[in-house]
Amino acid sequence: MSLIAAIFAASATAGAYPPHPLQLRIDQAGGSLEMSLVGQSAQAWSAHYELEVTGGPRGASNHSVQRGNAAIKPGAPVTIATVRLGNPAGAQWAARLHVTPSTGQPYELEWRSAD
Repeated sequence: MSLIAAIFAASATAGAYPPHPLQLRIDQAGGSLEMSLVGQSAQAWSAHYELEVTGGPRGASNHSVQRGNAAIKPGAPVTIATVRLGNPAGAQWAARLHVTPSTGQPYELEWRSAD
């Protein structure tokens, strides 16, 4: 579990809202990797997002970009998008989430798989 995912999980279980309304949640199990954009806010919130994923097994050069708009209603967490990847042993992945809210400052979250 990544630090961002750990922070999101701790915030969600404590009943508090995460530091940013749109978070990147990473789940690694067996030979797969799942990256989810999860939104949660105390008030209605919207933004444009771009999720860029790079990496893969040694010698591979995978690159994927997913863009879209997120509209979050107040309350429970909602999954905006999910990217599922094969994750063979030794694969190295990186993700960058860039968020431009309709109001407020843009922000970026990054994640890298462990070496």
